[in-house]
Amino acid sequence: MLTSIQSPSVETLTEMLSQLHRVNQVSYQFNNKSNEINKLRPAKWLSIEFSSPVYRVSETMQFQVNYTVLDKSTLVTSLVVLIFVCGAGFVVLYLSVNRMRTNFTHIERKARRLFHTQIKRRSTDLSASINVFEVINSLLEELVKSRSDQARIDKFFRAQSFLDPQTGIGNRVFFENHLGALLSSQEVDESGALVRIRMQDLELLIEKNKAGATEFLSQFTETINQLIKRHPDWVFARFSEQSFVILTSNIGDRETEKFCKNLFNHLSQLRPMYPMQSDNWLHIGVARYQPGDSRASVMQETDSAVRAAQLQNINSWVMYEQGQNPPTANMGSVQWRTLLESRLQRGELTIIYQPVVQITGNGTQLHHYETLLRLADKQGNLLNAPVFMPQASQCGLQIAFEKLALNKILSRVKSELQEPQKFSINLSEDALMNDEFKYWLIHELTQTPALCQHLMFEISESVVCKENEQIEDFINQMSIMKVTVIVDQVGRFPHNSDYLNHLPIALVKLHSSIIRNLQQKTENQIFIRSLQGACMTRDIDVFAFGVESEAEWQTIIKLNLGGAQGNYFNQPNAGQYLPEIQSLTSASQ
Repeated sequence: MLTSIQSPSVETLTEMLSQLHRVNQVSYQFNNKSNEINKLRPAKWLSIEFSSPVYRVSETMQFQVNYTVLDKSTLVTSLVVLIFVCGAGFVVLYLSVNRMRTNFTHIERKARRLFHTQIKRRSTDLSASINVFEVINSLLEELVKSRSDQARIDKFFRAQSFLDPQTGIGNRVFFENHLGALLSSQEVDESGALVRIRMQDLELLIEKNKAGATEFLSQFTETINQLIKRHPDWVFARFSEQSFVILTSNIGDRETEKFCKNLFNHLSQLRPMYPMQSDNWLHIGVARYQPGDSRASVMQETDSAVRAAQLQNINSWVMYEQGQNPPTANMGSVQWRTLLESRLQRGELTIIYQPVVQITGNGTQLHHYETLLRLADKQGNLLNAPVFMPQASQCGLQIAFEKLALNKILSRVKSELQEPQKFSINLSEDALMNDEFKYWLIHELTQTPALCQHLMFEISESVVCKENEQIEDFINQMSIMKVTVIVDQVGRFPHNSDYLNHLPIALVKLHSSIIRNLQQKTENQIFIRSLQGACMTRDIDVFAFGVESEAEWQTIIKLNLGGAQGNYFNQPNAGQYLPEIQSLTSASQ
């Protein structure tokens, strides 16, 4: 809008605009203060604004008019477009609502059918005219109840299969599972000790004074549990009515002797009731073992040591003499610290990879690779993680080794991001409870988000079952970041499986003690069936760890497990190239 010197006549503007823009009438105002033609804004809810060109009336006067047009054609066109848009939106909304209603009706019918056949017949206080929302609410409550019942059933099967009902510790089946797995394990190549405790005349005490026997056994088991508390991998079980066993692992001669003396001193302070004799009720026999030894020979040596203690007719313990142990079995804490610190300083940690197969309709396929740690001793022999990691924990170096291992694994994964392989990594309780370690790990993952879909973290069931808030928060955070969380060593100890109902677990791995000679052990098969029922509602896969024979593999297939891992498929590989998938396929055929 341009200023003008004089006000042009209305007639002049009307005539000019009618010729150019078909305008019949022009209204304008002249502002004396600013010498401007003010723009008119008619109060119309539907309007179209136009601006005329700049017109020159004379050499000293020019003007431009802003005007609003509202004609019948514009109004009709606008109404037609509006009606069409509204109609199209209504049709889309109708189709969407109709589809939702059809789906909801289908769900309602299914819910009511399930409600009337499964729930209402168990509840007499429900009316016949119950609405669909109450039906769905009842079904959801039933689902929660069924999950809780499944967890209780799983706990019941574990207790019946692997626990002694009188003391609450492991039973003979539980012990034999672990002994067999330990002697044939490829992951434990160091010696340990089997300690057998025989309580003289315990059967008579149970027969004459059951309440007193229960109280004494409670004191007995509590004493031993406190002594082995620092060794979560050790097994304490009841072998027979008056015989108990402690299965230690990765312990040398000196440590075994020290432990047995401490055990004998603490148990000797207990005062048994009549008819047990206070000075001749406790006889302990100890036998050393190494991987590869037969279970019969180890048990025979332990029995011989117990009989030698009984012949002394007093409370005593005897260790069965065996051949020479590996060099690391006699290493002291100072030697271990020197070895570990030197390897850690130079970053000398070997990572090997073992394939894990998934069972499919056509056979097997690679699911992921589990990373296993090895450390060279002074002679250059590679030590397995269960051998050197407990020593590293005692020296305060375990987290440093786990961080070193993760750095090596993450570096490899970063260089192979275009490959579809996934790698699982074991995390200890110490690492999961260390804020600095978790902060470092999360920082590494957030720096390269593509790593997350290639990583799987394995956490022991014993750690998960402690229901620690920090560990649960870490698992939830990993799930949000799309990192797969695996619970391993399932069944190693008779824990409760409630964690399956509230933690985002993708997969569980059965401990090798459950898998060893599975074809011969009905109790273990029942346990697996129970666990499968608990995992089914949460879509959690169940894999087997430590498969060593064709018979075990065929039993796993019959039980419809999701996958398996073990030397039966392929030996772990420490080279640059990962184990070939072809060997896995041929092994399963």
